[in-house]
Amino acid sequence: MPPNHEDGARRQTDRHDLLAGEPVASDVERRVEELVQHVDLSWVVRALIARREQILERWIDAAAEQPFHHGRREHAVTDHIPRLFDALVELMRRAAPRWVNPSAPLDDPAVLDAATRHARMRAEQGLQPADIVVEFRLLRHEILRALREHLPDNVPTTDVVGAELLVNDALDGAITLGLDALVRRIDEARDEFLALTLHEVRRPLTVIRAGAQFALRLLSEPEPDLAQVTGNLQRVISGTDEMAARLSRLLEASRIALGRLELSLAGVDLTELVRTTIAGLDPDSARRIRLRVQRGLDTTGRWDAEQLRQAIENLLSNALKYSPPGSPVLVRLRGDAEHVQLSVQDRGFGIAAAELPRLFQRYVRASEAERRGIEGLGLGLYITRGIVEAHGGRIWAESPGPGRGSTFYIELPRAAAGSPRPERSV
Repeated sequence: MPPNHEDGARRQTDRHDLLAGEPVASDVERRVEELVQHVDLSWVVRALIARREQILERWIDAAAEQPFHHGRREHAVTDHIPRLFDALVELMRRAAPRWVNPSAPLDDPAVLDAATRHARMRAEQGLQPADIVVEFRLLRHEILRALREHLPDNVPTTDVVGAELLVNDALDGAITLGLDALVRRIDEARDEFLALTLHEVRRPLTVIRAGAQFALRLLSEPEPDLAQVTGNLQRVISGTDEMAARLSRLLEASRIALGRLELSLAGVDLTELVRTTIAGLDPDSARRIRLRVQRGLDTTGRWDAEQLRQAIENLLSNALKYSPPGSPVLVRLRGDAEHVQLSVQDRGFGIAAAELPRLFQRYVRASEAERRGIEGLGLGLYITRGIVEAHGGRIWAESPGPGRGSTFYIELPRAAAGSPRPERSV
């Protein structure tokens, strides 16, 4: 059956749009179509369908062993790789008879969608370009391994080669889409950072400018009130501190979004770190916090003390801010031989079950906090999650429901799985 050149041109235009104007290797894809159009892929389709679960299980095992997943299987789990696999098999199934010309893999909407979504999700999780490439390559390895192990010996070599060519071309395309998605994510993170930075520095800048102008006006008087001058200069200093804190938080969120959070690992006693963090709060807040440590528990580990201090401070700040004035906040430390768990429990307005999974995303805040007009950027929990996951740990929240308080949990392995920051010469 001769190819429909009008359809091919339309597919090429669609693909050009989907890749945001990037040039597409149309000649390469056309060559793949020509090379595989006379092979019989039905052998391969049957083998891949029969071994689907084994291929995907092996892929998760192999992906979980990669350093960027910290050796945790649950961190590697994704819905998009199974969808990509199924889309590839369906593409080959449609092209199985020798008289049907297969389309280029990236012309297939299901292949395109699954590859793009997987890459974007991994970019959001902070994986680097090389990490995303590795995941797609691992899927190729498992598919080709299944073909080598389970195709009947009597399958014509040309059919096997054609199938492998189609798989390789599709996953090479998926890698291209993955890198494109990551570039987009970096651009989006940069634009969000710049826009939010401009928005967030306006308020402290207004305070700084007003304080400085008023102080100058007072100083121009014949007998200036030095107490008032001092008060306004103090407001300038407070506004400067607030702006520095906001910029620091935005920068930390940007680093996490781009997967560039670095750890400086050393021996840390989590009990002492919690106590130091509490002592750094204002006296009224510190008096509200109760610390309970499991009897006989060793709370030491190899972590980044400064990053964990920030994570603990974020959780304490939230608990204090969203709880009734004067109500207690309970901090517990539990653990076993491999992990230490920290929990922060408050008696605040609680969180609806539907909102719990979204709490740790960027710029997301509980609806009740927004309804009550409580200030916040929606970055504290996002940054905390990034810090915890960089250590190879996990974070989650539980709440009985609105009006019944919340508990936030951090679980850390005693030896952080993250890559330590290189030592700097002084």
